[in-house]
Amino acid sequence: MIADKIYSLSSDSILNTTLKKVLFSAVLFFIFSTLPARAGEIESIDDLEADAMENGDIKLEWTSPEEIDDGYYRIRWSTYSEVDWDENWGEDEEGEWGDYDNKYSISFSTDTAQDDDHSYIIDNLCGGVEYYFAVWTGDGEDWSDISNISTATVIRVTELHIEKSDTIDFGDLELQQSTVTTQAVKVQNTGNVPLDFSIKGSTITENTPWVFAAESGWDEFVLKGAFHDEAPGEEGFSGSEHDNVIYSYYIPCAEDNYTINGDQTGVEVAKGQEIDFWIYFIMPSQTTTKEQQEMTITIGAQESE
Repeated sequence: MIADKIYSLSSDSILNTTLKKVLFSAVLFFIFSTLPARAGEIESIDDLEADAMENGDIKLEWTSPEEIDDGYYRIRWSTYSEVDWDENWGEDEEGEWGDYDNKYSISFSTDTAQDDDHSYIIDNLCGGVEYYFAVWTGDGEDWSDISNISTATVIRVTELHIEKSDTIDFGDLELQQSTVTTQAVKVQNTGNVPLDFSIKGSTITENTPWVFAAESGWDEFVLKGAFHDEAPGEEGFSGSEHDNVIYSYYIPCAEDNYTINGDQTGVEVAKGQEIDFWIYFIMPSQTTTKEQQEMTITIGAQESE
């Protein structure tokens, strides 16, 4: 009805037709422009802080800018200072944002009141690397704009875990007899930087005359160790071109030592990597004692250069 009143202002039928089209188009445009477009209506976070913790974790903290029921938070982090934060938004943890160490996305549900304090711990990132972090709030339909970007450099952690709590019992052996473990000792880099291992042995039997040696001799025994992906057996050690001998002082692992064929080594062991360690023992050729002997093997670690 409003259109009829406007168009009656002119007696020119061509002009009336034109005005009707223009007005009709304007009405349509107005209607579409007011459809719900909630993106950006959710208030964005502006106080995100990333804190590097001594154990190598990163702690994110922020304050909720508004109340959200049955909502979500999305966190993204990247090692790149320039990145398209909206890339692959619908895929979340797939595609470009599926690399945990370099470029990752994670979402989780939340109910929050305005001004609630929130925190989130991210572990197992790469030590010594600077990361960039951002957070979004979602209400189940739409997402806020990106938060402020916060950065933190992960503190380096040098740590390994040896999964072998039981004593290895070689039993009763004759002079010059040899034996090899049938179950691997699992050694894992549980730090956040690549590690190089070193190995040494110690005799812990009090006043023992036995000593570590490269060849079996009088009160001299041979202890060898090697990383390998399967049980090598005695033939694996005897056929290896590497001597793999353990002494009473630290010997650094190398690409050509403490390994059977180089498939596993104690060099540049990656964050989270687990490798298998096998032990080969040769009795002395002669001995001045029949007392049971005990010894330990120690695996040390330092950050790879």
